[in-house]
Amino acid sequence: KGNAASGGIKLDTYDNLLFNVNNGKFFGSLNWDYGYVKMPYNQKKFDTCSIKKIKNWIDNGAKNN
Repeated sequence: KGNAASGGIKLDTYDNLLFNVNNGKFFGSLNWDYGYVKMPYNQKKFDTCSIKKIKNWIDNGAKNN
């Protein structure tokens, strides 16, 4: 796979991550929302606590910290 983006979401740099956070693809895929490629691809969904932590990070500006 290398740098190939599964489901069209590239997360290899913070700028790419932020782009996908801002367009909704990152959380839609992470939360397994309808119409998005499930992330992580071909694996179990993240637990609810982890998803809430990531949503909180996004809601607080998705800072590079």
